[in-house]
Amino acid sequence: MRLLGNISQSDTTPQSEPVPEIPVSVKQVGSVDSDIRIYMEDYVHTYLYRFAKMNASREKLAALMGKTLKADGEDILIINGVLQGKFTASEKGVETFTEKSWETFKTEGEKFFRDSEIVGWAHTQPGYGAFLMVRDETYHKENFPKKHQVLYVLDPMEKSDAFFVHEKYDGIRRAKGYFIYYDKNENMQAYMEENPVSAPKENKFDVEDEENTGFKFDRIDAAKRIRDVLKRKEKPTKSGSKYNAALGISAAFLAIVLVIGAGLIKNNDKLVKLEDEMRLIAMGNGNSAVMASAEYEPVVFEEVKSIPEETEEPTTAEAPEEIAEEAPVEEVSEGYELSEDEILCYYNVKKGDSLRYISRKYFGNTSMVNRIAEVNNITSPDMIYYGRRIAIPKE
Repeated sequence: MRLLGNISQSDTTPQSEPVPEIPVSVKQVGSVDSDIRIYMEDYVHTYLYRFAKMNASREKLAALMGKTLKADGEDILIINGVLQGKFTASEKGVETFTEKSWETFKTEGEKFFRDSEIVGWAHTQPGYGAFLMVRDETYHKENFPKKHQVLYVLDPMEKSDAFFVHEKYDGIRRAKGYFIYYDKNENMQAYMEENPVSAPKENKFDVEDEENTGFKFDRIDAAKRIRDVLKRKEKPTKSGSKYNAALGISAAFLAIVLVIGAGLIKNNDKLVKLEDEMRLIAMGNGNSAVMASAEYEPVVFEEVKSIPEETEEPTTAEAPEEIAEEAPVEEVSEGYELSEDEILCYYNVKKGDSLRYISRKYFGNTSMVNRIAEVNNITSPDMIYYGRRIAIPKE
């Protein structure tokens, strides 16, 4: 490592401590952000992904440890540690830190990262991508208000992540990118040994890494496995007649599956044709709708005007899309009236939206799907229209 420019510690770092160095051995993720440069140590990055993959269907929280400094007038954030969010609680389907969580951060922070401070937090949200939820934004502003404190969101299923930082004018935005740097990081190694997490299937470290870093990984005893296989082979097997009978049943079952599969493939064209005819019939009823997304969920439709019979222009697959763009946006919800005190905000439906997504966006879960449908007189929660303005009620 080396020093770049004139480096000074932030006001949050005691002046008696040595000035930290800016990492040189780095890997860039995304592009360079003009307001702040974020460096995350590789052990921290790896540990967070492994922590997220434990019980991967559950959301988890963690505290990010590190330091802030300046180089040539530029803000630098170095994240050199992470603490698991223990004793968290679920409030209306959203994970939050408790008082016991903060006490644990203080105790473990003093033990493993005495020269660092909490510089942000991490939120794992499996299956939802690395996007910022409205509740996360509010929670970040209330509990991590300092300029240098960041939010790190990661999705272990999609293997996507992103940092979110404070803007100059009371907002939060997605950082353009960050750096992963490589260091021995003995403090993080000590924390990992005391708070182990199961390693993912793919292991990016090899034997040389173990010798150089001192980090211990589980080894596979190949000789023992071979001996176990040999022992199983030495055990007496079942009679040949039973084996042949089982083999015959398996072959018959496979033949049945192949016959059924061939029949399905043969009838595929007929099924597609029937589906097209059903769509044409539905369009003829005057309630024509065009799918806004090719996926089954989310289901969003575009309202289109019916085409007069006397028009001479041929109907094409693109015609409904052009008409849909001229469809007026509804200003208020039909069939239901709310006072302004009962409305959180209004939302214009976009392509790819669903009530489940909208509920998740504003409330952190899907518990408000039926309420939103009721408020906006939506008879089927699976069918909403592109361009419609809907009211988002308060909880």
